[in-house]
Amino acid sequence: MSYLETLLNFTSDEFVYISGRRRIGKTSLIKKVLEKNNQPFFYFFCSKDLTEKQLVEQLVCEINLQLVDYLPVPFSSEQFH
Repeated sequence: MSYLETLLNFTSDEFVYISGRRRIGKTSLIKKVLEKNNQPFFYFFCSKDLTEKQLVEQLVCEINLQLVDYLPVPFSSEQFH
């Protein structure tokens, strides 16, 4: 957790790869660090059971809900084509 918090202070962009078994808290760890440090973030889970069109529709909906304070205008699915 402290390593991830250190990365938040970097002035350059960084890529961090986190791996591990399923259901051990990888996503929760990342979300907790970002929330604790008041960092805006966007989380979207991609289900294998949905078609590409359904995923795009859900993604657009989530972008508009979660990033409303950061978007000048609502996002639309046409922007993916």
